[in-house]
Amino acid sequence: MMQGRLRECLKILRWSEADLAAALGRQSAEVGAWLNGRGRAPLAVAAWLEALVKAHLAVPPPLCTVARADGQAFASPMGRSGDSRANATGRSPTRLHAERRN
Repeated sequence: MMQGRLRECLKILRWSEADLAAALGRQSAEVGAWLNGRGRAPLAVAAWLEALVKAHLAVPPPLCTVARADGQAFASPMGRSGDSRANATGRSPTRLHAERRN
């Protein structure tokens, strides 16, 4: 994998050099060498990163339904409003746990 593509993959995944090193159990200096063109990422690492990028791009972020002040509901990407931990029902894990106890 060329260093430019490696950087592009990390950007898409929102990973840092340290994130990749930690995920692989490698030294940051080794990953840094790949990113700076002083070494090549192993083929297995390149294939794994490409698979992660493909999956990341193929699955859009979930939407949650949020009620506006006027009573209308709209879909909003999670994390922009409401509880970012909300599941498909739009209820957070804490709220679901409280509902199950009652």
